[in-house]
Amino acid sequence: MRQTENSLQLREIEKRIGYEFKDKSLPETAFMHSSYANERKLRSNENMEFFGDAILEFLVSEYLYKNFPDKNEGDFSRARAAVVSRDSLFLAVKKMGLEEFLLISNAQALATENSKIKLFANLFEAVLCAVYLDGGLSAAEKFVFSHLKPSLSAAVAGAGCANDFKRILLEYCQSVHTEPEYTEEEKSGPPHNPRYVYAVSVNGELLGRGEGASKIQAQADAAEQALKKLGIDYNLFNRGSK
Repeated sequence: MRQTENSLQLREIEKRIGYEFKDKSLPETAFMHSSYANERKLRSNENMEFFGDAILEFLVSEYLYKNFPDKNEGDFSRARAAVVSRDSLFLAVKKMGLEEFLLISNAQALATENSKIKLFANLFEAVLCAVYLDGGLSAAEKFVFSHLKPSLSAAVAGAGCANDFKRILLEYCQSVHTEPEYTEEEKSGPPHNPRYVYAVSVNGELLGRGEGASKIQAQADAAEQALKKLGIDYNLFNRGSK
């Protein structure tokens, strides 16, 4: 019965990531966090995280070099840092719905939101490593750009950070099957110099309030505050540390 359950879970994982494993032991290890493995004296996914991180850095660097010859080293560094950041990988894992398959201890399951972001980002790297070990570089490349290419293209294009805060908040909310709601609370000042105040709520809970000279700016400010409250401090162009 247990074997059947594991097989069904593996098939669902393969469906969500878009890759079918030949060596079924690889994804089993990739989804085994050290907190769970240590309690049972099993092999964890930590080494896979390490290798996956290196593979990801290489693939993103190669993609930037080949596809954006007009950009300079600084542009490449900022774009790469944004795409391989914890928040970017966290959102990718949430979109695929892989977090429910991660084997973690009860203590880890009750961790803070920031800890969850780190856990899920590491999971992306471990899964990438498993795909690479099983299918080689071409399979790894397909996996990465199936799930990260939109973020990478947006980073390189240099879209405004204001729009990114709203987009990232929307993507996060959609990953948990809801959407943010923006409400205009105040408008003041003369027509040539207006000031707007907007609030953003999710499922009826106020998460942020922002102000600006335009509705877009005020909403973006509110979205940024909401991201910080949720523990997702994700600035595509000014920060990308892992």
